[in-house]
Amino acid sequence: MKNKIIKLIKICVIMLIIMALSSCGSNKIDKKTANKKQKIIRQEIREQHLDMLDFDLAKQAFNYLNTLRSNPILISKGVNDYLTQKKEFNVLLPAYTLLEFADKVNDPELKTLQNLEKRPLLTWDSMLAYAAECKVIDMVERNYFSHVSPDGNPIEYWFLKIGGKMPAFSSFHECIGMEFHLSAGETAIISFIIDHGVKNKGHRKTILEPGLTKIGIGVCQIGVAHYICIMMQ
Repeated sequence: MKNKIIKLIKICVIMLIIMALSSCGSNKIDKKTANKKQKIIRQEIREQHLDMLDFDLAKQAFNYLNTLRSNPILISKGVNDYLTQKKEFNVLLPAYTLLEFADKVNDPELKTLQNLEKRPLLTWDSMLAYAAECKVIDMVERNYFSHVSPDGNPIEYWFLKIGGKMPAFSSFHECIGMEFHLSAGETAIISFIIDHGVKNKGHRKTILEPGLTKIGIGVCQIGVAHYICIMMQ
């Protein structure tokens, strides 16, 4: 009788192991299938909007931001050039030097950015880039300009939509802007650094934050306007 009970227990254990392995295998297959579908969705979104997306300007912004983060002394030159271009193109601001503008808008920190310690170089993240592209496409197609979509979707929505995973305790940041210059990638970065009209200078803090290491950028061109979205972690 004892032997029969032991044998029955062994059989039950074996069956439980088989069921667990089967479930694990099924979950792996389901996960692979879901990842494959999400990859197809990402590719389809990009392919359907190739006429709108500007990958060169996105990479221009990425490279320029890394240049400034690794050589903060160049920030003052970038800001001075930007303010001069604003006069040239007659958009928003008259011509000022960095010091004049900083005094006018009461932004003393702007004068000291060139003295920042070097920031780590950012790594291009394809998932963040896909999410930024989705966000900027949505803004253009639905005619809005906001971190939150008209139906209330926050910035994380776009990252999750294309299959991204939010790590625990992860910081997730977004900058959105609009530029009218041929070098819109570079001018967008300087615009975020100046952050005119933003009280907490949130864009400036984000793109110069040493603790953020990954970035993705989406740029859409509509006529002479370039919509840009930067997502960072």
